[in-house]
Amino acid sequence: MKLCIIGTKNTDPIIIEEAKKHFEKVLLAPISGVLLVSSDGKIIPRYKDTDLKKFDCVLTLVDKDDYHFAFLLMNNLSKSVFKPQGITSFATVSDRTSLFKKLSENRISVPNIALANRAEAAKRGVKELKFPIVLRAGEKEVMLAHTEQEALSMVDTLQTLNRKIFLEEYSTRGKLYDLFVMGDEVVGAVKKKVVGTTIKEDRKFKVKLNKRMIETALKTARILKTEWARISMFDFKDPKVIDVDLTPSVTNVCEIAGKDVTPDLMNMLKQYSELEQKESLPMKIVSEIVKVRDELKN
Repeated sequence: MKLCIIGTKNTDPIIIEEAKKHFEKVLLAPISGVLLVSSDGKIIPRYKDTDLKKFDCVLTLVDKDDYHFAFLLMNNLSKSVFKPQGITSFATVSDRTSLFKKLSENRISVPNIALANRAEAAKRGVKELKFPIVLRAGEKEVMLAHTEQEALSMVDTLQTLNRKIFLEEYSTRGKLYDLFVMGDEVVGAVKKKVVGTTIKEDRKFKVKLNKRMIETALKTARILKTEWARISMFDFKDPKVIDVDLTPSVTNVCEIAGKDVTPDLMNMLKQYSELEQKESLPMKIVSEIVKVRDELKN
């Protein structure tokens, strides 16, 4: 079995070392060095001289800003390659409007939102929502406004980035949690807290998850067809999902879980990769038969 990890320059080497215990070949390919090349009408994803289609499993651990490219990459891998994160989920999660629509259609509660292409429209959107509200102009530019005056001032700041501005209601009634999903279980969780105009982890808080939150996290992961994710939600009677990360840091998950989940993650990837290969074998045989038949005709 061969594993390729599409990562960044900051990908923890411990993950690579653990992967080598489970896979015969392991390649770390920083997404900044991945190239999509057209050849004979086919798109080939390559890292240096390596064809990424030849791996049995491709795990993606990149920043959200790279999700659209990750979608293009995953979409051009062979069907027999096991992909822990669903192909279309990268396209869905990269756009919060599409994400919330997808979840809402599957009866997952989400916050009220507004999306503006320019600051002028965003200022009108501010008046449509209940405070406090979160303002986003990308994944790193995230601010929390408690009043309309604060929000309008933040819009003026964000408009200099020349990006779409996403607004969403933020509840003060419930507690906000990050739940980390691996396969069919939640392996860890952490409470979030508001510090000024930002939202941070509160690791001092002892987390007690209820059944509804766990079920919502697992259902969200199933909807997006992902085996590895962070699901952020408010702990209401009907939990409200406000964010999804398909590529949470493995190191961070281990710290929050209070144990090393890397061996279990790699074991899961290997088992699913082997299953994917078995299921795709009949199609490969048919493909070879057709190829031989065509050669004989010629």
